[in-house]
Formats: sequence, structure tokens, C-alpha cells
Amino acid sequence: LENTLKIPTLLHFIDAECFIVSTVNALRTPMINASMVLCDRHFGGINYPVGGVGEIGKSLAKGLVRKGGEILYKANVISVIIDDGKAVGVKLADGREFYAKTIISNATRWDTSGKLVQKENLPKEEENFQKAYVKAPSFLSIHLGVKADVSPRGTDCHHFVLEDDWKNLESPYGSIFLSIPTVLDSSLAPEGCHILHVFTTSSIEDWEGLSRKDYVVKKEIVADKIISRLEKQLFPGLKSAILFKEVGTPKTHR
Repeated sequence: LENTLKIPTLLHFIDAECFIVSTVNALRTPMINASMVLCDRHFGGINYPVGGVGEIGKSLAKGLVRKGGEILYKANVISVIIDDGKAVGVKLADGREFYAKTIISNATRWDTSGKLVQKENLPKEEENFQKAYVKAPSFLSIHLGVKADVSPRGTDCHHFVLEDDWKNLESPYGSIFLSIPTVLDSSLAPEGCHILHVFTTSSIEDWEGLSRKDYVVKKEIVADKIISRLEKQLFPGLKSAILFKEVGTPKTHR
């Protein structure tokens, strides 16, 4: 891009667009992800499922059952069963085993290849990938339930906060992304309320080695600083309008 585009602000903007979805700049974001973000956001707009993203999972579950499938809930898979180099089944925490012609994992690549499949059974391609892979930062998220009147009428669904300089875009807690889904679908929250989903980059190393007490205290301190910035930049009186707050760290997401 730098060989084609010569406008610094535009290059920074493209970095920010990619950063929102990948937590890294455009150069480090896979092309398929970058294309999806830029096309969705600027050509046709972003679409949300009515009733929230959970409705997608519910619809898929209904379809699977309708086609003769069976869904087991609260069934904790602890390992993939390998026979002659091929995945043939899964073992649950309660000892039950299920076998099938095809085994599909919807867990993360790291949980599938690092926990469910033992290291000695990993394909060579996966071993090579893990050696070459460079980790992206994780993130801290804050879910807030707030009084609707803290948000002015006509407020947009998405906000991106970067107060100081573009160089802080990828710094831990340097930029904040905010989504307010109830702007588009008020049924997601009780009447008179809005949902705010806030996230910012954070590394898992920043949250390791803490006692349970220190971990909880740190969550509150970091979240309070983020909320204070949103209060200053976007929504005066935000803190006093909070009815519900839930903070997730990189350890939570892992």
C-alpha cells in the first residue's frame, strides 16, 4: 500500500480498519480479513442478525436437528481419538466416546492442535505452522448495560477512540473500539437501556502471575480508566449511567 498510496492519513485509516478486526496493522492482517472488513464496512454496509449474534447459533442448531442430527450440550470434549494418523472420534470428560467418519473441530486452532490432539499426533504441516506463526495481541473487553439517555439521540452504532496520535494505535489500551448494538436492535436490552461493547488491545502476559485478589482489582482499575476516556470523549455522565458491567481480560477470552 505504501508504494501506491502517498496520503499518510489514509494509510493510517486503513491500518485502523484492519486493526479493529485483527488487533494488528494492515501489513500483518491476512488479505482475506482485510478485504472482508473494507468491503463490508464501505460497500453495502454491515448487517446484524435480529435478536443478536446468538440467533445464528440457534438457527444452525435447529437446522442440524431438522436434518437428523443430535446436539449434546455441556458435553466437554477432552481429546480427539486418533487411529493410524486419522481422526476417528472424540472422548468426553465423562468417559464417553463417539466415533464418526469425519471429525470437525470448531474449537480454536490452538485448542484443537494444542490440547485436543496430542503433540505426537500433529501433522507436520501444523508443526511447521506453529513454529512460524507470530502471535497477535489479545484484547480486553467491557460489556456495559447503561441508561439509554446517556447516549444522545442519533448516536452511531460504532465508535473508535484514539486521542493522541496514530503511533499509539497498536499500543496496549491505546485505542478503543465501541459498539452499541441496541442502536440498531432495541430488543436486545430492556426498555430505556443500551448495551455498550467496548474493547481494546491487551496482552495475556500483562495478566499472568497475579493473585485472585490482585487480578480482580486490576480489572476494575483498567476498566475504570477506559470508561473514563469514553466519558470524556463521547458520553458525559457515563459512569453514573452504568447499570451492569462485565470485564473480560485476555485470560477470560482464552
